[in-house]
Amino acid sequence: MKASNKPKMYLFHELASYLPLIEGEDFDNLVEDIRQFGQIEPAVLFDGKILDGRNRYRACKQLGIDIKVREWNPSEFTGITPLQFVISENIVRRHLNIAQRSEIGLLLLEEEEKLTKERVKEMRLEKVELMRLEKEAKERKDKTLEEDISRSKKKIEEMSKGETIKIVGEKVKVSGDSIKQAKKIKEVAKKDKEIAEEWEKAKKGDTGVSGVYKKVKEKEFVKSLETTEPEVKKAIDDKIITPKEAKEVMSLPKELKEAVIKTESRITLKDAKEATSLPEDVQKEVAKSKITIDQAKEISEFPKSEQRKAIVKQIDQTNKAEKKIIQQKKDIIKGKTPAPVKKIDMDVKFINAWKNTKIMDIPIKLKKQFLKSYSEETKQECIKIVKSVIHYLIKEFSEDVKLLE
Repeated sequence: MKASNKPKMYLFHELASYLPLIEGEDFDNLVEDIRQFGQIEPAVLFDGKILDGRNRYRACKQLGIDIKVREWNPSEFTGITPLQFVISENIVRRHLNIAQRSEIGLLLLEEEEKLTKERVKEMRLEKVELMRLEKEAKERKDKTLEEDISRSKKKIEEMSKGETIKIVGEKVKVSGDSIKQAKKIKEVAKKDKEIAEEWEKAKKGDTGVSGVYKKVKEKEFVKSLETTEPEVKKAIDDKIITPKEAKEVMSLPKELKEAVIKTESRITLKDAKEATSLPEDVQKEVAKSKITIDQAKEISEFPKSEQRKAIVKQIDQTNKAEKKIIQQKKDIIKGKTPAPVKKIDMDVKFINAWKNTKIMDIPIKLKKQFLKSYSEETKQECIKIVKSVIHYLIKEFSEDVKLLE
């Protein structure tokens, strides 16, 4: 092979540009192969431009040698177009990923759809003839001919339903679904920069076609919520929930759904889903954030709604008291208020408050929250009162003794 100081220059044909150039180690290997063994397969020219062989041309150019070429000869490739030639040559030769193959398949799709339309026209004419024969067979009561005609009609129907994408998929060696997905992605990518970038990543092998397609469908779903579920869409936009979580949120009861998508005092989707198995009145209290999901589960063990309501009320009062104490502590730290001296009112009113509630209606461990913020001395005084109340209840409500045990 004779080297030339100035190798002949060629432009790349537009049809060839649809295929990605090889880079990195693959290209280096090609250069080394041509250096050692020479260029074996000539590049193909069409209209004076390189239709097939761009990488060989680049390798020869790097080596400073002329590339061997031959002209496209339509008679040599009867029945295929230059585009089909480029694709068929490279699909077998090149290691292309599914996204690259799918995009190439889209180029063939238009040509195949035109051919399919022509085939459908021919099939329609054939179908008319079959209808005439079918009528004749019925008049003659020829069951065998009727069955043959029925099978032929079914075959025509299958072909006319549109096998174009399947045909293209077979040519570029990907599934018809990948071609469909790629087509949808490319349409959306024209207006959506994020999807366009994701598609480029797919062609580089950084992500898959199905992954990009899921993002397209996800965006369409979120867009549809503008009219059907605007509050849920806002929660997605505000990063409160993900589009995937949105579908689960929409299946929740109204109170729980609203609680999940609120920006303040909201509950988690996990807690809301767990709450759906609890009594409706307890669900509502969870949604209001008056009780935790763990407390809700315990409260739900009580069969009567009145019992559950009394417990929720007590917990809510305790929570409010704790919040007030926390705020007081914050104010003290900030110097807004002096530290208070806490006291317990041990008068008859306090004792009567305990008397008026049956101990068995309220789990004792929930009452522990009442004492958390007080000193050890005060706690001991409270415990004494509790004990006296229990003795009082045993005396006054002897019928309930067995239940207490």
